[in-house]
Amino acid sequence: MRNIRILGPFFALTFSILSTEINTVLHPSDVALILTGWCTWIALIDPLAGLTTTAISGFGFIMFHAEPHLSFSTRSHDDVVTTALFVTIGTMVSLITMYRVNQAVVRLNKLTTIEAMDDFLASATRDQP
Repeated sequence: MRNIRILGPFFALTFSILSTEINTVLHPSDVALILTGWCTWIALIDPLAGLTTTAISGFGFIMFHAEPHLSFSTRSHDDVVTTALFVTIGTMVSLITMYRVNQAVVRLNKLTTIEAMDDFLASATRDQP
């Protein structure tokens, strides 16, 4: 799990940098769509890694694909909207995954507690005359 927290943002930033070299094939909206898929996949594996990957992807997209290049300022409204959309999607998937994992742990703890209580009561009443 710790590796995904490093590899997720690393590959997102690497893809952002390398995709600038093939911008004749990939439009910036295609890059944003690929980064959204990557962030979603990472968020489903590890929600914290999904949040960091989403943040790094947003910075990488603005830095390398939004006009002017190699700057955090943007001139295009479309670049701002694209970045906001895929950062929002990545963040929401991470938060939903965190919530679902938390609910699963709570349900598992309740089931384990109920089973332990049933086992205790069964063993306690079994030895009684």
